[in-house]
Amino acid sequence: VYFYIEQTMSIGYATAAGTPAPFVNDGGTLEVGGSVFAGGDDYNAGNGAYIQNAGGSLHLGWRLGVGLIGTGLVQINDGSIIADGPLAIGAAGVVDLAGGDLWFAADTPENLETLVLGYIANDQLIAYGGTGVVQYEFDDAAWKMHVWGVPEPATLALLAFGGLLLRRKK
Repeated sequence: VYFYIEQTMSIGYATAAGTPAPFVNDGGTLEVGGSVFAGGDDYNAGNGAYIQNAGGSLHLGWRLGVGLIGTGLVQINDGSIIADGPLAIGAAGVVDLAGGDLWFAADTPENLETLVLGYIANDQLIAYGGTGVVQYEFDDAAWKMHVWGVPEPATLALLAFGGLLLRRKK
């Protein structure tokens, strides 16, 4: 399933505090010509969440804004979000990488790394609900920062152990 939105998409625009207004992508491709804001944009408060599951993809013509004014959450459980512009996370915004990839652009690799490290230090860019590790690298060919999450070691060990048990039962 493919959807195209020509301009900007605001999730949770003018929604009061409490349970965020969610937008859930369960496997389709969503292309937005402008920006996507979860939890308010540059001028208006909101409370919103974008949740991506089942290998879905979101491609933005410009930037991803999370909790700029208000509360915002972007949770990538699978698939990818690719922004042709910058990533902007406000004080009450969180991006949770729980199995998917985030790509975004800006000016230089050094500035992007500083931005990512700041978001990680402030717990605004997390992996697996805060139990995993955020990894990142700059892709010179795409001129974008690539960010993803890795489960914490105990979870990886449990997954490996479960796989051994299944293999042994066969």
